[in-house]
Amino acid sequence: MKKLLLSALAIAAGLISAQAQYYMIEETGEVSGYSWDNTGTTFMTNPLDDELSSVQTIPFSFEYFGQAYTQYKASDNGYITFDISSTTSDPNNTSIPSTSGPNNAIYAAWDDLELGAGTGTPDVVKNYTMGTTPNRVHVIQWHSVRQSGVQNYLYAAILLHESGDIDVVLPWSAGTVPGFTVGIENAAGDEGIEIAGSPNITLPSNTDQSGDDKIYHFIAGTQPAVDPKMVSATIYPFASPDGSKEITGTIQNLGANTLSSFDIVWTDGTITKTHTVQNNLASGATYDFVHPDAPTVAAGQTSTIEVSVEVAGDANMNNNTLSADVEGFVVVPYKAVVGEEATGRGVDGVHAEWLAWNTWKKNMAMIGSDCAFIIMTIWLTMTMILDGYKDFWISKWFSESSCGY
Repeated sequence: MKKLLLSALAIAAGLISAQAQYYMIEETGEVSGYSWDNTGTTFMTNPLDDELSSVQTIPFSFEYFGQAYTQYKASDNGYITFDISSTTSDPNNTSIPSTSGPNNAIYAAWDDLELGAGTGTPDVVKNYTMGTTPNRVHVIQWHSVRQSGVQNYLYAAILLHESGDIDVVLPWSAGTVPGFTVGIENAAGDEGIEIAGSPNITLPSNTDQSGDDKIYHFIAGTQPAVDPKMVSATIYPFASPDGSKEITGTIQNLGANTLSSFDIVWTDGTITKTHTVQNNLASGATYDFVHPDAPTVAAGQTSTIEVSVEVAGDANMNNNTLSADVEGFVVVPYKAVVGEEATGRGVDGVHAEWLAWNTWKKNMAMIGSDCAFIIMTIWLTMTMILDGYKDFWISKWFSESSCGY
């Protein structure tokens, strides 16, 4: 997984119904396993405008607002609905929740969109499923679609998790104009979560790199008061008995409460080092840390280093820890004399000649091609300089050195 750099905002959404609740976490980064260019099955192709797809199947039971579903229809206008009796693809996006419909829907980028024909990247909608039971994810992807009457393109995706969670991912767009609705809504149209700015959201003009995807996580259940997450950690794979590079990473507060302080802890099973951070980390916000105590590992040994975020009252300990194996080594500089030769007269009896050039090359090859630095002192006699050998031998060294210099 690439390294995440997150810019996040959490919104706790208490829904009116007691049978189901969602809360939303917003971030910029990537969803593990998902990419806008993943292959899939195309089930809507161009040209197409204001149409619903045929009924599509989810390969597991997906619970949405307290009801289980295994089928849906997709609209070319950037949403899906679990109301498979629906026959109308609505291009007129509104604020949600709204009883006017479409209802029982998830809106990735609801607007008047179309699948345009052309010679470039095909405008299509496709789906696929990734992962294994009980952690499968069904993906619906709008691929290079466009706003009607506008020369632009956008990619959007809905990820249905077998757990009941939902991700809306906006990975890439260019040239879009404001006018989108993003969110979720129940069957009656009286409960839902609308992303701020709807129905006039401006899609981010991000790139085709997954690290800058805009992601909205709609998480089933009630948001816990305390839930720090270790989003990423960089643990260098080598260390010496004297230390190594510090462990760095990113923490995100998924809980509803602000975290006034938290501990970053690493351990190898024997040594434990704790770094306390005093920081008012708001709900949904992130913190980039550097642990001041670098791991140490004995030469020739391998240690598993675990790094965790710890806070009293943590409701979810399953997202606190990341780990990596670190090998111990000792740096010993390697020194070798590859040659020490004098010059003499060449076969013509007049010009100077470095008699052992080929011997030097052979000895260099014996050291290996991974040498880091080579220092060579060349004593040039006046005869060699007058004969023009200064530039010749130095150029020969750089062109034929086995170390690639």
